Amino acid sequence: MGFDADMRKVSERYRKWAETAVITNDDFGVVDSLLQKHYDERGRLFDDLQNALKRDTDIQSPWDNLCDKGVELGERLNNEISRKIPDGFKGLGMSDFFEGEKAAWQNCKSGRIGLISEAIFDIGRNDVEIYKKLEEDLGKAREDAKLIEEVSKTTFAGFREQIREVAAEIGGIVVSALAIALPQIPKELVPKAKRLTEGFIKGSSTIRELTKKKRAAKEILVRNIELVVKAKEQIGDGAIRDIVKRAEDLATSWKGAARGDYNAQDWDSFGRACVELLRNKAAPVTEKAKMLFDNMQPMYVEAVKTSFVTLFTDPATLENFKGQLNDDMQKMLESFAKEDLIIASLRDSDPKRTADAQMKQIVREVNESLNELKTAIREIDELMKV
Repeated sequence: MGFDADMRKVSERYRKWAETAVITNDDFGVVDSLLQKHYDERGRLFDDLQNALKRDTDIQSPWDNLCDKGVELGERLNNEISRKIPDGFKGLGMSDFFEGEKAAWQNCKSGRIGLISEAIFDIGRNDVEIYKKLEEDLGKAREDAKLIEEVSKTTFAGFREQIREVAAEIGGIVVSALAIALPQIPKELVPKAKRLTEGFIKGSSTIRELTKKKRAAKEILVRNIELVVKAKEQIGDGAIRDIVKRAEDLATSWKGAARGDYNAQDWDSFGRACVELLRNKAAPVTEKAKMLFDNMQPMYVEAVKTSFVTLFTDPATLENFKGQLNDDMQKMLESFAKEDLIIASLRDSDPKRTADAQMKQIVREVNESLNELKTAIREIDELMKV
């Protein structure tokens, strides 16, 4: 307890009143006992209100009931005093106390400070839930990006390996063909070139799908950044400060119920005690908000600016792959050109014409698949920029 300054003043004024009033010892004792009982009951209400304010949820309803009890307690005391002293507090010359107390309890209820306290808890819970969601989304996005990067690197490495194998086989065929029937060269190349073009086409589709998946992960991060920006206005540390300020204004207004000689000291003390409770409740919530908005948001922004700029975490990786592929492609096409020159040097015949037609078809199909692959690589950059 401890909020009894106003009641001590009431008892003091009652005793002074009795010094000049006509009242029996028994009646004086009864009223004095009623005031002492009111001390205790009123003090318990203040304690119960503070305990209610310490809770996380379901505060306002019990708070309202306690405030109603405060009004009832004052009215009951006034009625019981009236049985011994006509007009109760008015007869004692203490209408200011009776009316001021009633107004203070009503103000305490109407301010809805319980809902404000509940809002602080809700903000903290929402901050935790959002932080958990953002952390999970960022973690999953990074895991997906890592997996996509590993598969992408394997896919690009596979392109280079296939190109090199075909280029090496072409060179081997050219060397051996010089000692045997040259028109057989294109026939040897047909299945090898077909496997190469099929590999390019399949690989092009793979990297497109991988890019779409990484783009989808990036979109989640971008949406979450927007969520954080919007949420900051409602559940950021600034919003918490505003809520606590509203509660402070309400709590400090209760002492405004003072009338005449009744200065509502207890309501001033009680208001400050409630403010301290709310500040203590808001402190950890504010820290959670700072973790969310000061730490998580920059992590998201950094991830979008770096890890999700291209298909690879390091944008230079794709450029390196493209450069290596171009070199390998150039060497392979040069090998094809050598084959073509060998065929062109042969005397015109049906075998030569057949070989020439097959070679042109091989080169055309390989070039088409290479162009498809180049288009897919170009789309990687374009899709991730969006």
